[in-house]
Amino acid sequence: MVSVIKYDLDYILSIKGNSTIDPFPYPISVKKSHNDSKFNKWAKHCQEAPLVRGENAWVAKKDYADENERIVKVVVGILNKLSKDNFEKLYNKFDDIEIDNKSLVESVIEIIFQKAINEPHFGEVYACLCKRLADKNYCGEEGHDGINFKREILSQCQKEFEKDKTESTDPIVMSTLKRKCLGNIKFVGELFIKGMISHAVIFQCIHKLVDNFLETTPESTTITLRAQVDSRGENIECFCKLTTTVGEFLDNNGHKRRLGYYLDIMKAVSDDKTNDFRSRFMIKDLLDLRKAKWVSRRPKDTVKTKKEVRDTFEKDNKVPVNKSKFFRKF
Repeated sequence: MVSVIKYDLDYILSIKGNSTIDPFPYPISVKKSHNDSKFNKWAKHCQEAPLVRGENAWVAKKDYADENERIVKVVVGILNKLSKDNFEKLYNKFDDIEIDNKSLVESVIEIIFQKAINEPHFGEVYACLCKRLADKNYCGEEGHDGINFKREILSQCQKEFEKDKTESTDPIVMSTLKRKCLGNIKFVGELFIKGMISHAVIFQCIHKLVDNFLETTPESTTITLRAQVDSRGENIECFCKLTTTVGEFLDNNGHKRRLGYYLDIMKAVSDDKTNDFRSRFMIKDLLDLRKAKWVSRRPKDTVKTKKEVRDTFEKDNKVPVNKSKFFRKF
């Protein structure tokens, strides 16, 4: 049953301000409820009980085993903050760090390389850092127990590229290795664009990825595919990732014909229906990208500055007004 509340005329007029009669002549008192529920007892206990530090509570580490450990922590902190906006500032901090022993140099180079392949989205930023450090020699002159940064970082890339395929069937292990392999390929492409890798080396990488599909040499004019190929899908994905990164640079610097030879081979692979659909369409997307002069239909997943992010946001949220819908058509 719905209850109906009736208001008299004086109350209505008082609301409108047209009456001097107080509709509530008596004060209203509100009683506080004393609810001794289980929740209230638990909340009261939590408020009164003091906090007790656990035996294994985390404490910020202030003392380090040695100076190398402290420097490694500083390097990791700088790399975690590295971006396009603060690149110059953080690079100067990195350059001021005194790296004066072989063990520390190897640790720092390993950290930079692992960050680059595990965070391929920031590959361009790490490639810029490596370009700045390319000419540095640590622990003396090169050739006299000295360590050249460029030589060591490229050696790490080569070891990862030539690493044997795992025979493990664990999906987590396979996913991790695949992610690192693709991250290394992307990083190699960024280093090539920055001028740290020559054209001959990059074409050696491309040829090795395509070599599994060939029975002929690059000088041959005919293309013959092998019937059975191991690790075909992974090589196709690595080839597409590398070519997407460096393809525009190669086409614009006099290597269009040589790159076209390898793309013709991959086109024959994409037409082979024995391959899986994912690999075939990945190659077709790459060929379409080259036809479009390397202008992707979707925006590239690259690192942006704060200004670029702001401009993109304003551009995406600027919706044009359709004035025609405000006028009726007669």
